[in-house]
Amino acid sequence: MPNRMQLRQEMAEIMASANLKIDQNGNRLPLNDWVIRELARMIQRRELQPGDRLIEADLAAKLQVSRGPVREAL
Repeated sequence: MPNRMQLRQEMAEIMASANLKIDQNGNRLPLNDWVIRELARMIQRRELQPGDRLIEADLAAKLQVSRGPVREAL
């Protein structure tokens, strides 16, 4: 049976991995860095146009993340 220290370590790893996303190259990125890259890609693909209103909740839903990382990225 795992001891208390091992359980804490496992929980810390689970919590840390929850804030990571995998990029196209298989690299683990902090969630807000991943959102920044995705927003840049959306601009390059012209999914976001000059003058478009950037609504936090809409972007978060499109990227399937919470609003916090979107807010940080913006």
